[in-house]
Amino acid sequence: MKNFIKKTDARLLLKGVSREQFTENFGDYESIKGSKSYRQISEVVKSTDKAIFISAPTHPECKEGFWMPKSVCKFKIEEHYSDNSLIRISIQFPYSFTPQGKDELKNSGISVANALANFITKTGGDVYCNA
Repeated sequence: MKNFIKKTDARLLLKGVSREQFTENFGDYESIKGSKSYRQISEVVKSTDKAIFISAPTHPECKEGFWMPKSVCKFKIEEHYSDNSLIRISIQFPYSFTPQGKDELKNSGISVANALANFITKTGGDVYCNA
């Protein structure tokens, strides 16, 4: 029963999500460009009409995590095989919206030392300082 939650709880967490955001197979969905991340609805601890708070680690009392706009997510629903009141919902979203993805984008530029080393390598010469 891991990662399964009650349907009533899922409805509250997913309030405001459009019908078009639900899919049967993530592989069929090409609307999310770039790398993707996946989580389970059981990792969502808070929800507003426009965003969900994904806990990391997944302890309910944990205050660490990140907010994800519902509009960029895709959802896949699976019903429990023996209990119709339980479902598992997988969430797919762009990796660039995660804290790690944002950090990688922010720090993706080339450093001054790297640029200088590349210049010296390409020109085969020395760099002189006039200071």
